[in-house]
Amino acid sequence: ALRSGALSGDQANAVAKGAKADPDALEGLLETARTKSVTQLRDEARQVELRSKDADDLFKRQRRARSLATWVDDLGMVCGRFRLTPEEGTAVRSVIEAQGQRLHRIARRSGITDPYEAHLADALVELVTGKGKGTGSRAEVVVDVSLGALWRGAIGEGEVCEVRGVGPIPVWRAKEILENAKSRRAAPAMCEC
Repeated sequence: ALRSGALSGDQANAVAKGAKADPDALEGLLETARTKSVTQLRDEARQVELRSKDADDLFKRQRRARSLATWVDDLGMVCGRFRLTPEEGTAVRSVIEAQGQRLHRIARRSGITDPYEAHLADALVELVTGKGKGTGSRAEVVVDVSLGALWRGAIGEGEVCEVRGVGPIPVWRAKEILENAKSRRAAPAMCEC
């Protein structure tokens, strides 16, 4: 497909990475390459790769790789980078985005035209420092887990256990998230089996 010009180099690379991890995913990846953006193709190939790994081993590697780094850039701005496990990162992102959207709406109504990303930065400051209104946003983490896997405590053929749109997690971790939600009386809004 690359030689014939049907795929770009970036597309071929993404398809090859996903197909190497799971050869059965090749046709689906090629279809994604034909119909969707390179970014969407890379995301799908990454999901294929992650799903091909042992969930417990992947989780251990993710826990070891978590980090936060900050520095000051040439403009004197404090910059940062962080790496969090799928469920923790999704929770952090959902709270920041909810607060950022609220700040963005308020700013637009007031005639302020700062970009959305600036309001996300303001949201992060408010949430971490406790300044501002609405800092009690709830984190939303959607975990898709097959009912059989939840009952058995392990993923079987054709089953999933993953943070929606992010990647797989071990079944035991999904159970912890569910128990934590129950103990906080924040039971799942929806349960699909």
